[in-house]
Amino acid sequence: MTKKNLLVVDADPRSLRVLEVSLRNAGYNVAGCPSVGKAFEILHANKPDLILSDTNFADMNGFEFVEQLRQSSDWADIPFMFLSSDGSIESKIRGTDYRNLDLLPSSLSLRNLDIALGSVKRSKRRLDQSLRTLDGVYDYMFLDCPPNITLVSENIFRAADHVIVPFVPTTLSLLAFEKLMAFFKGSGLDDSRILAFFSMVEARKRMHKDVMKQMAEGGRRFVRTAIPYSSDIERMGLYREPVVEAKPESLAARRYVELWEEVRNHL
Repeated sequence: MTKKNLLVVDADPRSLRVLEVSLRNAGYNVAGCPSVGKAFEILHANKPDLILSDTNFADMNGFEFVEQLRQSSDWADIPFMFLSSDGSIESKIRGTDYRNLDLLPSSLSLRNLDIALGSVKRSKRRLDQSLRTLDGVYDYMFLDCPPNITLVSENIFRAADHVIVPFVPTTLSLLAFEKLMAFFKGSGLDDSRILAFFSMVEARKRMHKDVMKQMAEGGRRFVRTAIPYSSDIERMGLYREPVVEAKPESLAARRYVELWEEVRNHL
């Protein structure tokens, strides 16, 4: 089996050496360097299968490094991962296989986040303060909110410019949506930031049609595009990739593209 080629970029000589030795012992070909400038010299000579990078360098930060890579047709498809020992949000962001898309993975270490937030000052705005370090780095940041109203949810509501709500057209979803609207009003939050879309729609179901009609007549902020119930969407966990990549010609994929175009016009 051909060995994978890794490029490791770390400003700390000791960390760089440890990574190089560990990865070589694990069976990889490793090229290491202490700066982004040196990394580009290596990239011009040899395209790696994966880049592992620190976030802070004297010549450029890690996010600028990623941005330059993504702008190049030669390097945009190289998988990228940040490596850092600090506890900042930036250090936990990971690159993905998709151009211009990075990810901050969930973790079991965050399972008690509500308790942690409740013990600090200005706990309802703590997430907003943390995300400010990423201002100017990304065009959009999507925060995946838990499906209940907790201190984590409230942090997300206060940090977000817009709150996009998937709505399965059932009576239970209707009650949950009304509770969300009431929470916004009771907490002094601007509910005009809420933008909803119908999801998992089955046109043959009477309840779905009735609820969608009721919400449309109520003047709620629902976009026109609805996401249908689809086995292609259910299989995304098996495909381990977005439906627009796995099944780009499917109805579900087309609807997601249309949904994004419509949502983006509201932003």
